Amino acid sequence: MKKALSFLFVLILLAIGATVVFGQFKETFSFNFNTTPIKLEETVSGSEANNIEIRATSADIKVVSVEREDINVKLSGDVSEKNMDKYKT
Repeated sequence: MKKALSFLFVLILLAIGATVVFGQFKETFSFNFNTTPIKLEETVSGSEANNIEIRATSADIKVVSVEREDINVKLSGDVSEKNMDKYKT
């Protein structure tokens, strides 16, 4: 029984290792930590917007209410180089 469990454990580790190696080649996921700074700002009229939608996978988000007519959005921080094209510039 111990041999069977040990064999399964080694087999699982090999499968995980192969997935990581082949994932690096296909860039389906990778451990690329190269980042580039991003700083975007956009202002829209408050009368043009009915809803505000924020999509983020991992970010610190601050929503601040102020007394004015327009809506000002700022994005700043570091983003992975391979994900840079997902942001409007």
